[in-house]
Amino acid sequence: MKEIKSSKLAFTYAGCFVGAGFLSGNELWQFFGSFGKWGVVFLVVAIILQAVLGYFAIRYAGENNITRFDVLIVKKNNTLLRAFFVVTEMLFIFFVVSVMLAGAGSLFNTVFGVGEWWTSLIFTVAVMLVAYYGLNGVISVLSSTIPVLTFATILVSIIALIKFGLPNFNLAPVTGKTWMLPNVFVSAILFSVHNLYCTLGVVTPLGARVKNKNVALQGMTFASIVLFLISIAVLCPLYANLEYATKALPMLELAKLISGPLFYVYAFLMLIGMFGTAISHTVAVTDFCEQKFEKVRKKKLLLIIPLGVLAYAVSLFGFNDLIAFMYPLSGYIGIIAIIMITINFFTSRKNKKEDN
Repeated sequence: MKEIKSSKLAFTYAGCFVGAGFLSGNELWQFFGSFGKWGVVFLVVAIILQAVLGYFAIRYAGENNITRFDVLIVKKNNTLLRAFFVVTEMLFIFFVVSVMLAGAGSLFNTVFGVGEWWTSLIFTVAVMLVAYYGLNGVISVLSSTIPVLTFATILVSIIALIKFGLPNFNLAPVTGKTWMLPNVFVSAILFSVHNLYCTLGVVTPLGARVKNKNVALQGMTFASIVLFLISIAVLCPLYANLEYATKALPMLELAKLISGPLFYVYAFLMLIGMFGTAISHTVAVTDFCEQKFEKVRKKKLLLIIPLGVLAYAVSLFGFNDLIAFMYPLSGYIGIIAIIMITINFFTSRKNKKEDN
């Protein structure tokens, strides 16, 4: 496999996070904004935590040439335990794809007033077509779009702050909390773990291409900076306009208030973010199945077509409900997997030192 540069590693990794929930402000508000000023503090903690845990996963995959996430999680050939993580990982990856499809439908409905069901269907077809080209397609799409998304999101945030005023973090808003996120500490952990757990299908084969320690370190550091900049750019305008924070697509609603052209620009940026995340997670499923099953390797469409149909069907349940329930749930289950990967990483390093 061709090795990857730190810049492409950073943008691909960050691009797996930056989807409908992230750019719209929905996900960031539920996990952090709803806790007031402490949400901002723990946002920094969460981004640092996911960078450290992501570094462990990438280094472990690179040092041991691991391309399958079930092998990354479960070191020994424990069929039952690996099967458990395969099922849960695939399930949550599948739901992330569905969230992106639902988000696209909600976006088109907000912008053009058209029906969500058929716009989501068109978006689904486009995602599945690009996902057919695998991990190389994901790297190409995300490494070219994430820099633009970062710059544009910050620009929109600055314009919003000029128009609406500076945010007041001391207001400590309580709107938007869910029962699955009881406090900001738990929320930060679940955010970090959920995002990493649901991207292991991409992170693992990506990590196998990273053989150099400095590339991994630089890539994860840069990815964290990108994610922090986008997060702050999204949250600050919402802190200044609390009445919009709990809407399905809060940042898009704010952009609409500022100006018509900006509204359409931000809608387009969100669509790109959703597209990149949906593709990366779809490829995570197809890439894993290609490694496991020869029939899928020969005829990938046998998997992509039914996967697209099912993801589209689930997306019809709605954008807000999927984020509020499935994202925290994947964080709770993913904690076990991330702890196991971390143990495997340090055990592997210890064994190599002893052998030398």
